[in-house]
Amino acid sequence: MIQRFGSMSGVCGFLLVASCLQGCMSFSSLQHPRPMKPGTWSYGAGFGFQAPDILESENSRPVIEGFGRYGVIKGMDLGLKHSPMGTTSIDMKQALYGSGTLSLSTGFGVAYAGYRNPDSAEEIGQSFNSTEIHVPVYSGWEPKSWMVVYMTPRFVQRFLRYETNGEAKNQQTPIFGYSLGMIFGTSWGIGLEYSNYRSFGANQDRGGVRQLMAAFIIGLENVD
Repeated sequence: MIQRFGSMSGVCGFLLVASCLQGCMSFSSLQHPRPMKPGTWSYGAGFGFQAPDILESENSRPVIEGFGRYGVIKGMDLGLKHSPMGTTSIDMKQALYGSGTLSLSTGFGVAYAGYRNPDSAEEIGQSFNSTEIHVPVYSGWEPKSWMVVYMTPRFVQRFLRYETNGEAKNQQTPIFGYSLGMIFGTSWGIGLEYSNYRSFGANQDRGGVRQLMAAFIIGLENVD
């Protein structure tokens, strides 16, 4: 989870929620930078971990997610991503440029995570929900027909609501970062990805999260 709460109760709430929600949202991209062909699918599953620092293994949290994409019209597809821990996101991707081995797309998405534990002690918080707006840019280079290298800068606006000591609080946090990865394969493939994101704001402590992911993807032959 990126942002840090100033009070001790907020910190306790953060630790509880982070352990239950795999560090809140996953910031993975794990997709080809070009959209799917109209009427076709791709889907897969990703596995990895998330931590404030990749070298701090004792603070890492597992990330498991399933995802799929469907081509709607020429140059546009829709995506759905879900984690077993209850985080869900939907998004669209629109092609901007594609020539030879280079491609560029942009998109828009919404993600949500919610958690409630009515049996927890009030001082560590009983409920939590986070809604995020994602604006990514997908850039790709395909040096081989079976390989794509991509970079996805992404801006995220997070709207967080949590309950601590019986009091509901709201916070908004702008987040910026990137995912850098490679996908190997033609009809099915393996994806490897590193992500690095930080929050920023004049009145907030800065916090960061790094994420390493591997994925199995089916339907790469349907990329437009």
